[in-house]
Amino acid sequence: MLGSVMFITTLALPNVSGSVYASGIDNEATSTLGAMLRAQQSVFVDRGRFATTFEDLGVPLGGKKFYTFEMVESETGLIVAKGKNNQMNETKDYIAGVNYNPNTRIFSTTVCIANTKSNQYRITKPTEAISNYGVVEQGRVKCEKGVEKVP
Repeated sequence: MLGSVMFITTLALPNVSGSVYASGIDNEATSTLGAMLRAQQSVFVDRGRFATTFEDLGVPLGGKKFYTFEMVESETGLIVAKGKNNQMNETKDYIAGVNYNPNTRIFSTTVCIANTKSNQYRITKPTEAISNYGVVEQGRVKCEKGVEKVP
């Protein structure tokens, strides 16, 4: 009896550890994007516009093992986190931006994750994210067409 329980546990561990590994890798993207979106809000408060370069943003990007980052659009501070090898590393691409309501003076952030397995969870042509993914509409960040909102 004990031997069969140990055998079943051994079979289950690779799946569990693989998903924990993948979520740890995704944390590199989500935590960096979170820092960047908070920095975008600070830049907007100081300058009345979002940063257009990572140098302006002031968030260090060194040491990122699984993701590269790209600024896409300045109206909403749109940033893409691209997995360096989604298939091998079990990563997914992210796209994120900041919404600002000038009437209420309230910021909100939106983070979207690629959800198309057949495309290896990539966001292709991020510079065309607005038209390709419906990510920005009338200055608002939203998730559509191959991406879904991260809760």
